[in-house]
Amino acid sequence: MRKEDDKAKIELDIFRRFAEQIGLSVLPGSIAKGDANAHEPDILYLTTAGEQRACELMEACNPEFAELRTSGRKHPSVTHFAWGASSVAKTVRKKTGRRYSVRFPIDLLVCTDGNTAELGDLVKGQIEVGLSRGRGQFVQVWLWAGEICEIGTAT
Repeated sequence: MRKEDDKAKIELDIFRRFAEQIGLSVLPGSIAKGDANAHEPDILYLTTAGEQRACELMEACNPEFAELRTSGRKHPSVTHFAWGASSVAKTVRKKTGRRYSVRFPIDLLVCTDGNTAELGDLVKGQIEVGLSRGRGQFVQVWLWAGEICEIGTAT
């Protein structure tokens, strides 16, 4: 349970920082963690206009890098190297194929958090490949790789 609590805190913090950086009009105190068991997106919130919205988070991280990051925290004096293929497009396709239980707008926020060897433009390209079969329920797709990049809004 501790791991899920930690994950929830991290996701809420990421969304709050993202919302602040782009100037998203979020009603103070309305940001909440969605219930994965009820097929809700990661983050639920209200805009200052009273509109319900949601955000699904995705870390653009090669699995090998995530494993080394964990290992590096456990053994900081050891040098670690990893080489791995990008899984961003595959993960985006998986996210767009999900059916969420909410009936209000959902955005997808892809974060790099420094855990990928790819540059932002390469990650953006992989996201676009992942979206080539459709956006699913996502209205807006964002990439946060140091700076914010809106990949597009559904028409």
